[in-house]
Amino acid sequence: MEWKITSKKLAVDDKKDYSCLVDDIANSDKIKELSKKYNISENTIHEFISQFLIKVFKEKKNTEEEIIEKFSIPREIVEEVKRQASSSLFLQ
Repeated sequence: MEWKITSKKLAVDDKKDYSCLVDDIANSDKIKELSKKYNISENTIHEFISQFLIKVFKEKKNTEEEIIEKFSIPREIVEEVKRQASSSLFLQ
């Protein structure tokens, strides 16, 4: 039996489990280190990663720059998020 769960915002796909990926990246040592360096709360980082991955790469509703500007996230954190997402085969 195969389950296909969908919502109005996001279709869940086993190959691209966004919620797990967002949590994995947000909880990584490197992201935690960078968030402390730039004094950014865990909630802000988590929300940024979520919107960055979903709105830019999944839904393609926003550009990278729009989400980066919205959250005022340093480029170093953005590059680390992209690196971790691509190493998870998400952006390929």
